[in-house]
Amino acid sequence: MGKPFAGVSPSIAPGNPTSMSRPAPTTTLPDVETAQGRWELGLRLVTIGAVWVLVLAAGVGLLGVRTAETSASGQGYEMTVTYAAVTRPGLATPFSIEIRTSDGSALPPELTVRISSDYLAIFDDNGMEPLPAESFNTEEWTWWTFTVPDGQESLIVDLDARLEPAVQWGRSGEAVLELDGEDAVSAEFTSKVAP
Repeated sequence: MGKPFAGVSPSIAPGNPTSMSRPAPTTTLPDVETAQGRWELGLRLVTIGAVWVLVLAAGVGLLGVRTAETSASGQGYEMTVTYAAVTRPGLATPFSIEIRTSDGSALPPELTVRISSDYLAIFDDNGMEPLPAESFNTEEWTWWTFTVPDGQESLIVDLDARLEPAVQWGRSGEAVLELDGEDAVSAEFTSKVAP
């Protein structure tokens, strides 16, 4: 009776302690009993929460385009710049400048507006209304000179553009109305870029 069962190897014979050993189960969850485990679990929960906040903010339109206005006046002129306070890459992004006289009188026959070239570089320009009679730019500034018909009390310049897809950070800019080569009115603005 001392023979092993027929066809059964002695290594898996009943009573052999190594015959049923299996590797211990593993898990990717941190051991919350340790301080490091609690910290890792907390970090994961915060990360998941942050992603959900971004998803919800995008869902209700908080990460879309939001416009703002800034106005300035001087030397008998008023200038209002409408711009995107918050925008996202690839989206149509508003930018317009309105110039009028403070007393409602007619504008001069020619107006020159100077704008930060660095700010304009964030746009993929599709067109502008009206087109300037003359334009010139340097690394720092872009000048647009417009011809104004007789008797007009305001000039509105609309830039039809979208934010360049590669732009990931906001930019600040300045628009300046020049009269006879001198700065008459200046307005500053900042557009932030959401993820």
